[in-house]
Amino acid sequence: MKNNKKSILITGASSGIGRHMSEAFASRGWIVWAGYRDEKAKEELLQINSNNIRPLRIDVTDMKLINKARKVVESSENRLDVLFNNAGVALGGPIEMLDIEDIKKVYDVNFFGYIRMIQTFLPLLRKSAGRIINMSSIGGLMGSPFLIPYSSSKFAVEGMSDSLRRELSNQNIHVSIIEPGPMQTKIWEKSLQNSESIFNKKGEILSLYQPAVNNLKNLTQKSNKFTVPLEELEKHIVLAAESPKPRSRYLVYRNNILLKILISFSPSKLIDFFFRKSLHY
Repeated sequence: MKNNKKSILITGASSGIGRHMSEAFASRGWIVWAGYRDEKAKEELLQINSNNIRPLRIDVTDMKLINKARKVVESSENRLDVLFNNAGVALGGPIEMLDIEDIKKVYDVNFFGYIRMIQTFLPLLRKSAGRIINMSSIGGLMGSPFLIPYSSSKFAVEGMSDSLRRELSNQNIHVSIIEPGPMQTKIWEKSLQNSESIFNKKGEILSLYQPAVNNLKNLTQKSNKFTVPLEELEKHIVLAAESPKPRSRYLVYRNNILLKILISFSPSKLIDFFFRKSLHY
């Protein structure tokens, strides 16, 4: 027998935004299907809130695990109200230095992973007139040098989300996009670690892009002064899930008005100048 508690499925709940939002929704009385890959994360998630958090093993690149997860959710006493596509990876460096297979892996998680989850869980959301929340980034609004795989994958998420929202408009399923600026998570720290081995192998090519690459690394490592607190992001994600009239996109930045003006009205040359000035090249 179904109960009245709302439920949300969150991918990438092992750490960062996913874990924070799992705790946030659980504290608000939601049943949280918290997607994890590492078994260690399962126990940690249960310790947060064993009543409302239900760890679910999901790798968004593995259809077998995704289909198993659907069966678990479908057979539960809770309908699925929200799918929050949050799992993501980053990769940095000049595009000519990056291995095409590594770039494909970024897309496999950041874009095709979303598609797999949407295709699999859309029938459950249709039953509840539910919602889809897709994690994007300001990197999906404004292309960043030396972050092409990540940035372009988020551009793809933006286009897919807009198209999907229109595609589902007559089925009472809303699609929202979350567009945060720099966040207090470890995604960029992990990205820099993954990129170091690439940089060490191709030093001569890398020198062509200096000092911009090192400046970007330093800026990323010192970005705490520019980051948006997770608590601020939480407000927008909760609105996307709970508001009677959710917005199509939620831009989360320290100065939203300035950023909107910069993206919407500034000529490309001005934005190019902004990046050159920031990276000193």
